[in-house]
Amino acid sequence: MPEIIPKNIMQSFFDKIVLIGDNFFFIIMLLVFLLLPGSDLLVFSGIPLISHTKYWVFLFLSAFVILKVSKGNLNYLFNSRIALVLVFMVLLVSWKWYSFILIEPEGFSAKYRALRTHPAHTPKAGEAFEFDADLFLSKEAITRFDSEINFENDWRFGFLNTRPHQIYQWVSGNQVRERTPFSAQWSGFFLVEVSRDSCLRIDYTGEGFCEIYNKRIIMEPSYNRINTIITPFQDIVPELSNNKALKSQRLFKNDSGIPLTGKLYVEFTFNDKSVIGNNFNFPNASLKIYETNNRFSKFFLKKNRTLSIFDKILLLSLDVSAGIMLIAFFFKLLSGNYFLPATFLLVFMGIIRSNFPFLFIPSAFMVLLLCNRIRRLNSQDLTIFSVLLFSLWYMPNLDLRAVFYRTPGSDPLTYEHFSRTMLEAKSLKDFFTGCEPIFYYQPFFRYYLSLMHIIFGNGDFGWLTFNHFVLIMAFPYFFHTISGKKSEIKALLLSFILFCFMEHYVVPNIFEGFTESLALIFTFFGLIATFSNRFSLNVFFSPLFLGLSAITRLNYLPVNLFILSLFAFKKFYRKKNGKKYFLVAISVFCLLYSLVPVHNLIYGKKIVLTTLSATIDVNLEFKPSDLPLIFTSEKVRENFLSRFPRLFHNGYYWGLNFVAFCWLLAVLSSTYLTALKRNSAQLFSLTYLLSPTILMTVHLFVCSMYLRHLLAYHMLMLIFTIFWIADKNHSLTESSAEPNS
Repeated sequence: MPEIIPKNIMQSFFDKIVLIGDNFFFIIMLLVFLLLPGSDLLVFSGIPLISHTKYWVFLFLSAFVILKVSKGNLNYLFNSRIALVLVFMVLLVSWKWYSFILIEPEGFSAKYRALRTHPAHTPKAGEAFEFDADLFLSKEAITRFDSEINFENDWRFGFLNTRPHQIYQWVSGNQVRERTPFSAQWSGFFLVEVSRDSCLRIDYTGEGFCEIYNKRIIMEPSYNRINTIITPFQDIVPELSNNKALKSQRLFKNDSGIPLTGKLYVEFTFNDKSVIGNNFNFPNASLKIYETNNRFSKFFLKKNRTLSIFDKILLLSLDVSAGIMLIAFFFKLLSGNYFLPATFLLVFMGIIRSNFPFLFIPSAFMVLLLCNRIRRLNSQDLTIFSVLLFSLWYMPNLDLRAVFYRTPGSDPLTYEHFSRTMLEAKSLKDFFTGCEPIFYYQPFFRYYLSLMHIIFGNGDFGWLTFNHFVLIMAFPYFFHTISGKKSEIKALLLSFILFCFMEHYVVPNIFEGFTESLALIFTFFGLIATFSNRFSLNVFFSPLFLGLSAITRLNYLPVNLFILSLFAFKKFYRKKNGKKYFLVAISVFCLLYSLVPVHNLIYGKKIVLTTLSATIDVNLEFKPSDLPLIFTSEKVRENFLSRFPRLFHNGYYWGLNFVAFCWLLAVLSSTYLTALKRNSAQLFSLTYLLSPTILMTVHLFVCSMYLRHLLAYHMLMLIFTIFWIADKNHSLTESSAEPNS
C-alpha cells in the first residue's frame, strides 16, 4: 500500500504522542485511557468500578505492575526524561479520577434488608441483610441507586440467590421467593413537573411510609390486595396553591407544568408474618410512586447534576485524547506508514460496534489479519488489541448491580449460595471451609465466585462480563499460536470458526453460571499455553490452567492430565534437563489438584480423593463394576449401549454433529498418515487427536444429559482438529521450548 502521508512527517508527529518515543510509557498511557475507570459519559470509560476503594486498589496494583516491569530500577524511573513522563502520567490519572467522581449515579440511594431466613434455617446475628461485597468485612447494608421507585415482582435482591430464600415454591409450607420478608429504604432528591391537577400516587402491597417535603404519608398494611393512596401536590406543598403559573393553566393545556424539586424518603416493609406456601392468589410485594393527573403520569427521578462548561470540555478532551492514542496504536501496528488507514480502522470499528454489534468481532479478526500481514504481531500487541476490543465492545452503560436470579434447585443457585455465605464468614477458617467440610459439589467454583463478588460487587453482570472478556482475549493469542508466516488466512478462518463455537455454545453457559463454563475457559487457556513454544507457558501456565480446570470440574481430571503429560513429554524429552522440566510441569498440576483431598482431610477429618457426589447413583448412571456383566446380562448390555447415542445427544445439535464429523475425518486422516509414514510426529498427532475419547469414556459412566456436559469433549475435538490442520507440517510440535526462549 503506498504512503498516503510522508512517513517522516507522521512518524515525527507520533513520536511526540508516544511520549518522547518511549514504547513502554506509550503502552502505559494507552492503558490509562482504555482501562482506568472514568465517567460513564465517556466513550472510553475504562474498567467499570463502583467503589472508590476499588479504584485506589486498582491504582496500587497498576503501580506495582509498572515497578515490576521496570524491574525496580528506580534510577531508570527517575531520570530526567522519564520523570517528566511520570509527572504527566500522574496528571493524567488525576484527570481520569476527577471524571470518575464527577457524575454521581442517577437515582435514589436504596438499602435493602432481609427480615427473616427460612424457618428451617437458624438465623445468626448480622446474617439477614443484603450485604455489599465492597464492604463485606464491615457487614454494611448494601446501597444501590434505583432510578425510579417502580417495583412489582422484579426486586432483584442478591440475598434471594441463597437456598433459604429460593427453593421449590410448590413444596407445601415453603416460603416462595416472591413473598420473602424484607425491608427497604430510599432517599434522595426528586425532580418532577407538576400541573394544577397533579397528585402523588402510591400503589403498594406491604406497609411503610413516604416523607416528601415535611409531609409524611402512611402506607397502612395491605397484603391481600394492591392498595392505592392519592395525595394532591397542593396538599403536600401549600405554596403551590398560590402559584400564579399553576392558577393560569387550563385543563386542556396541562401536558406541561412547573418544575418541583425536593427531598424524598421512603421506608417500605413486606412481612405478612406467615410462611406462605399455598396462598399463591395473594399479590406479591409491590411499590410504585409517581406523579399523575388526568392526562399523564411520570415517575420520580433523581435530579441530574448540571455539568459546567469545564466538565464538558474535560469529558470531550478525554475522549479525543483516547481516540488519538488508539490511532497511534493502529499506526504502530501498521508499521508507521498508514495514518489515514489507522484512523479509518478506529472509526470503522466504532461504527460497527454501535450499529452492527454482531459483526464487531468478525471485523476485529479482519483488522487483526490486516495488521499481522503487514508485520508479525507480538504478545504485547495482542494484549493491547484485546483490551481495545473490550473497551470498544463492553465499556458503555454496564449495570454492575444487576442481579440474575438462579433457578430454584439448580447448581448455579447452590454455588452462588456458597459464595455469598463464605463472604459472610466470621473467620478465614470458615471461608476456606467453603460451606462443606468434605466437598460434595465441585470444589473451586465457589471460591472463584466469592473472589468475583469481592472485585465486582454484589451484582452478577461484572464478573460474567469479565469471564466473557477473558474468553475474547484468548482468541488473538490462539490465532498467534497457530498462524505461521504463510498461513495467516487459514489461521484466521480456523480461529473464527472456534470463536463462533464458543459464542454460540460456551458463552450462554457463562451467563447461566454453570461450572462447566469456567472449566472450559481454563481448559482453553491451558491448551493455548500447551501449544506455545515459550518455556514459561509450557512448564508453569499450562499445568496451572489445566489444573484449575480439573478442580473446577473433576470430570476433566483424566483428560487434562493426559494432555499435559503428552505435550510435556514431547517438548522436553530430548532437551537437556528435560526430565526435570517434565516433572515440574506434572508437579504443578498435581499440587493444584491435591488441594481437594487436603481440604477434605483438614476440615472433614477424612480421606476423600474427589467429592462425595462422584459415586452417587444420580451422577454415576453406569457403574464401572457392572462392565463384566455386559456379556452375561442383556439388561446391563442394553443400558451400556444406550449410553453411546447420548454422548452426542442423539444427534440433536447439528453444530456439535459437524464438529464431531470434522474430528472423525481428522482422526481417519491421521491414522492413514501414521500407517503410511510411521514416524513419531504422525503418531503424536494421532494421539492428541484421540485424547477427547478419554473424556467421552468418562461420560459413558457419569451423567451427560445436558448440553453443557457435551461441550467439553466437543470443544477438545474442535481445538485439536484446528491444531492438527494448522500444524500439518508439525512445525509447532517438533520444536521444543527452551528455558531462555
